[in-house]
Amino acid sequence: ALIPICARSKTAKIHSRYNVLLSGDCAGQVKATSGGGIFFGAQCGRLAAQNFQNPLRYESEWRKKYGLDLAMHSNLRRGFDALTSDGIDLWMHSMKLLKIDKLLMQIGEMDEYSKMFNSKLFTSWARAFSG
Repeated sequence: ALIPICARSKTAKIHSRYNVLLSGDCAGQVKATSGGGIFFGAQCGRLAAQNFQNPLRYESEWRKKYGLDLAMHSNLRRGFDALTSDGIDLWMHSMKLLKIDKLLMQIGEMDEYSKMFNSKLFTSWARAFSG
C-alpha cells in the first residue's frame, strides 16, 4: 500500500458521539524520508490513549511534540525528490566533504531531527571538521 508522506490536516474529531483519534500511518505520522512510522505511531498512539476523551487536546499535543520533526522529514523528502541523480551524488559528496556524515554518526537522531539543532551540533561539527 502507499505510505503517506505528510500528516493529515485533521487526525481527531467527534463523530456521532464517538471520539475518533488517528495515529500512525492512517494519520500520516510517518517519516517521509524513509517511510518508517513505528516511533511516531507509537508515541502518538500513547498520546491518543492519554487524550481519548479530548480529541482536540490530542490533535494539539501530537502536533506540538512531533509536528516540526514530521515537517522536517517531509521537506527533506521534497528536496530529494527535486534532485536528479547527479544532484543527489553532489549532495552526498558535499555532506562527506563537510564531514557531516561523521557528525550524524556521533549525534544523529533519525526520528526527531529537531533535537539535533542546538549548540551541541555545532560544537560536534567543528570538532569533526577540524579533526
